[in-house]
Amino acid sequence: EDLRCICEEVVMRNQVIDGMVRIYVTRGMSNIGLSGKHLGRPTIIAVAQPRKFGEQGTPLRLIIAGTRVEDLRLTSVKSANRLPYVLAKQEAELRSVDDAILLNSAGHAVELSASNLFVYQNGRLQTPPLQDGVLPGITRAVVLMLAAQVGIDAVEASLSADDLLHAEEAFATNSLFEISPIIMVEGHEMIGRRIASRLQEAFRQHVREELHLS
Repeated sequence: EDLRCICEEVVMRNQVIDGMVRIYVTRGMSNIGLSGKHLGRPTIIAVAQPRKFGEQGTPLRLIIAGTRVEDLRLTSVKSANRLPYVLAKQEAELRSVDDAILLNSAGHAVELSASNLFVYQNGRLQTPPLQDGVLPGITRAVVLMLAAQVGIDAVEASLSADDLLHAEEAFATNSLFEISPIIMVEGHEMIGRRIASRLQEAFRQHVREELHLS
């Protein structure tokens, strides 16, 4: 409830109508170093920024990053310590595409630099399981719920690089762009958008219901 009040206050002060809020919680002020001893109270930083949102996510062109996700103990934590993801995003920018898919040390797809991954193949929607190093995104969970509601067979299953290159359809999810279709991975084009479109509409309806707009 305290965090909700902070969000409302920072939105009001910045006069944000359409936009985003992000909250950072640090362990508090301490002496320089890595020790966790003698910490003060946690520090909370809230940022509100205007941002326009389209009806549909921007189509994404991707590469498979050279950087791997190694320590899976940390991947379930929503943290600002995201060096592998920063490096993957920079690699994508150097290759003039939108983003990159990171693999773990076993060669399984994990996620994009800041979004979760879904692949549709052979009548089934798949997303990497949490044990492969996936951040348990809020939008990811909602999409899995909505898929069941609209009759789309969806499972959590490990995905290889080969699965990505031969998928009929794929899309990415996060709380800002919601659902964005993936149209290319390493030069392999994906023309299908049927599943993404169905879930985009279901997601928008879900949001309208949560906001009591319908």
